[in-house]
Amino acid sequence: GIPEGDRAALVSRNFNPSIGRCLTFWYHMYGEAMGELNVYVKPVGGSRTKVWSKSGDQGDEWKMGQVTLKNMDSDYQVEFEAVRGSNFRADIGLDDISFKES
Repeated sequence: GIPEGDRAALVSRNFNPSIGRCLTFWYHMYGEAMGELNVYVKPVGGSRTKVWSKSGDQGDEWKMGQVTLKNMDSDYQVEFEAVRGSNFRADIGLDDISFKES
């Protein structure tokens, strides 16, 4: 099987520098063995920084997440990372990911 703590990532295209961009997405995190969902910003050629995180069972419903990405001085990517919980009895879903200039 897949070990606890195993990770899967969804990485965006490169974005140009911006003084402000709003990231909005919907997530579904349901199950007794839920791991975590993290969002990182990673400048091209740099290290990633965590900008949002949830862990544990969030209920059997879709919820909205939002992050304001401010003062990005260089091209960057956004990475969604799902981390597996203690067993297979949980699912993480992502939908309707959008980026808007603020």
